[in-house]
Amino acid sequence: MNAPILLRRAVAELIGTGFLVAAVVGSGIAAQRLSPDDVGLQLLENSLATGAVLVALILALQPVSASFNPVVTLVERALGRVDTATAGCWSSPSSSGAWSVSSSRT
Repeated sequence: MNAPILLRRAVAELIGTGFLVAAVVGSGIAAQRLSPDDVGLQLLENSLATGAVLVALILALQPVSASFNPVVTLVERALGRVDTATAGCWSSPSSSGAWSVSSSRT
């Protein structure tokens, strides 16, 4: 695969995964503050916010790449949709994006 295209996809994976993890964590915190006594409502708020962010990220980054999950990339590799080099190139930024956002929360 062409190196600039692969780089664009890797950056899209990094950014998409980072924003997705931030949205999941942020919506969980917001749900706890909005509904401290109703766990069912917290789950609904968290899932709706996460789903909305996921749709927005897929729509924004789908022309480049929209896996946002190393497991999805590995399944695509197992199904033969991407080659090994591409799967490795996508999995690393996804993992890094998730790790960097989740570890920056103090």
